[in-house]
Amino acid sequence: MNHDVFFAASSGDSRFFLNLSESEKHFLEQVTTGGNTVLHVALQYKQFEAAMEIVKLSPSLVYMINSRRNTPLHVAARIGNGSMVKLLVGLFPEQDVETGARQNPLHMLNREGDNALHVAVRHGNIEVVKELITTYASAKLASQTNYAGESALFLAVDRQDYRLASYILETDTDCSFEGRHGMNVLHALVIHTSTYSNKDKSVFKTLKEIDEYKKKKEKARSRSRRLLVITFVWVVNMLFLIRIPKLLDDPSESQDKTQDNDIMRLRTSGTIPTDLVRKVMENREITIDQRDKSGWTPLHIAAHLGNVDFVALLLTVDKLQAYVRNREGLSAFHIAAKEGNCDVMSTLMESCPDIYELLDYRGRNALHTAAESGCWTTIYFLGDMNVFGGLVDEQDDEGNTPSHLAAFNGDASMAEKLGRGGEIVLNATNKEGFTTMDNVLLTSELHSQGVEELWDKGARLSLRGALLKIGIQNLDPRKKTELAGDGDGKSSGDGNGNDEGMSNSDFLKQVREGNMLVATLIATVTFTAAFTVPGGFNQNGKEDGGLAVLSKMTAFRVFLITNTLAFGLSSTSVFVHFLALTTSEEIAFHKKIERRTAFYTNWSIGAMLVAFIAGTYAVVVPHSLGIAVAVLLSCCFLSSLILPVTIKNYGKYV
Repeated sequence: MNHDVFFAASSGDSRFFLNLSESEKHFLEQVTTGGNTVLHVALQYKQFEAAMEIVKLSPSLVYMINSRRNTPLHVAARIGNGSMVKLLVGLFPEQDVETGARQNPLHMLNREGDNALHVAVRHGNIEVVKELITTYASAKLASQTNYAGESALFLAVDRQDYRLASYILETDTDCSFEGRHGMNVLHALVIHTSTYSNKDKSVFKTLKEIDEYKKKKEKARSRSRRLLVITFVWVVNMLFLIRIPKLLDDPSESQDKTQDNDIMRLRTSGTIPTDLVRKVMENREITIDQRDKSGWTPLHIAAHLGNVDFVALLLTVDKLQAYVRNREGLSAFHIAAKEGNCDVMSTLMESCPDIYELLDYRGRNALHTAAESGCWTTIYFLGDMNVFGGLVDEQDDEGNTPSHLAAFNGDASMAEKLGRGGEIVLNATNKEGFTTMDNVLLTSELHSQGVEELWDKGARLSLRGALLKIGIQNLDPRKKTELAGDGDGKSSGDGNGNDEGMSNSDFLKQVREGNMLVATLIATVTFTAAFTVPGGFNQNGKEDGGLAVLSKMTAFRVFLITNTLAFGLSSTSVFVHFLALTTSEEIAFHKKIERRTAFYTNWSIGAMLVAFIAGTYAVVVPHSLGIAVAVLLSCCFLSSLILPVTIKNYGKYV
């Protein structure tokens, strides 16, 4: 595009266009690199007087599109100038449009399939929306959808402009309710009116009860873990003079204080526009139980997000939709149970008292779903109801009770809570012949709490579980067990998580040998380092003769402490391995031992790394600070990788 033409359009120089000669009018046909005509440019820079002069000189520019297929009308709708929209649309006689001589600019679509109304709604320009809907009602723009399937009403709700949405709904009775991904306006309303403030605050009380239920068992372990972390942080502090945080303080007290504050800070912007929702639901063109591409209805989404007010509104229109299941077979009650939205569950049960009996496609009730997802809130909520006794002993299509599924996840505490029915429930076998205790003891999560409580309640191993526990392979060679293999439930070959048909005992043997090898190497290296200290020994025959040269340096003292710690942990790992060989032959016992010794070995590696940092620092820093800093940064980077993983995976064994 000619520089002078572009500058005149962008600056609003109307005289430039008035003074164009006939031979110069071809400049108006030029476009920018983005395909914009001079009319596009004038509108983008909001130079409406210049745009009017351009239209008078070349009316055909109204039909020109840029690289994104936007017409000048799209640009005017985005800018929000209603009078300019009226000018652009009113340029052409109706007979030209009716005869097909020219296309109506109102029906021209951009690259996303948006008409001018879509663009105006996207940018919240209500002046343009009113102009397009009222003046050009015959165009029925509100009934059109773009290439993503979005109507103008859906876009208004999606951007939470409920005033604009109400205007479209009231003015154009033929407007479309459709949205993207198979959704409609109700789906969007549910999503955008759902916030954490919609959740029942009693849920937080339940969570506190759960914390108290586990606090006694976790307090000692938590204290020990903090002490271990403090030891490591102290070492780093000695090297880098970093202030040690107050890790000895019990975080539970501050957590309880901040939890109430968090509740007060929850969003409150999720106010439901009740009038708009009722108008939408009363319209015959919309179906309340419409499913999106994932098979979810608005009620499913409301149950998932804990939007209890919206759930109540939907149920007042049609209670039967509570029994509708999604593609996975989950009803709104199952979904609420999975997410721990107890207020939604209560509302559903008030409208549909028998909904707790509803099963998914795998024959599972809501308690199965909660146990599988590990949702303690739902367990406590249903546990206080009379229906609990009927749900807790139900078996799904695979014969699993809720306690089976909790045990599958390694949560023996939840399995024990679900074993309220006593021995009958806990010792019920599924179709694979396993009881709840089988699933707990044969899973890789052997650190789970509640095993003793399960035993006291009468939970026992089945015959098949007892045989697998001591390392005997699956009795039925036609079936592949997952429990005898790795803990993630994925198996190949013989079902033991390896392709060579390795048994549990063989697999544990390999793990034990690898662990002992690493622990022995660390013990050897640290033992040697204790007598060949960095910097050597004084040999001057004076009082300090035979002492370490660097004994007065802080970094050297850190080296001695961490080197000793690494030697002690690795030696403990070797000793525990040796002791375990003469104690028991049970697979479950040795699995637990391997996890504990792996914990010792992991921390000995970390201590050895810190010892290396301290030793290098003590020797190098007097001569080359740059090299010392480089070594320290490298080792600290490795420490930052090792420490979080070790705490996460093995901190529970401290």
